[in-house]
Amino acid sequence: MAAEAQAEEPVTQQVANLFELYHQPIFAYLYRLVNDWELAHDLTQETFLRLLRMTDQLPAIENPRAFTYRIATNLAHNSLKRRRRFTWLPWRHVNEQQTATEDPAKRIHDQSDVAQLLAGLPLDYRIPLLLYSYDGLNVREVAAVLNLSEGAVKTRLFRAREMFRKAHEEEVDDESS
Repeated sequence: MAAEAQAEEPVTQQVANLFELYHQPIFAYLYRLVNDWELAHDLTQETFLRLLRMTDQLPAIENPRAFTYRIATNLAHNSLKRRRRFTWLPWRHVNEQQTATEDPAKRIHDQSDVAQLLAGLPLDYRIPLLLYSYDGLNVREVAAVLNLSEGAVKTRLFRAREMFRKAHEEEVDDESS
């Protein structure tokens, strides 16, 4: 149904709509992956340029959100391979539920701790966890982004959570010692 409605509007309008909906989340996702503001902007632009160049394929795409994240993920992987590095960056997302009375220094420290714990996860587990937990993609969308089965995504999410939990417990134990 969505593919039929999209097929009726011009492809450039479809890309413009996707840009309006997803450019900020895609940029944030890429920034967390590449830890470089300018590179994340470049990769975000390239993501939407690639969509614009896919005029013949775009109307047939069933899940444009997952497809857009897949393009962004592939571009980030390629860029990082060229640079021979993969780093993590500070957790930049500020939870909307946090109150103004919460100590900003504690919040920054907590975000830094989370970023360090996530950086310790293997990439194959970190990316699905970020896409699912932080960017809000569902299991089916994560599977489409990473070209995996839904079962493989569920397994990776479970293992990533377990790795994160164990790393957090070890950190707490180290701090209390």
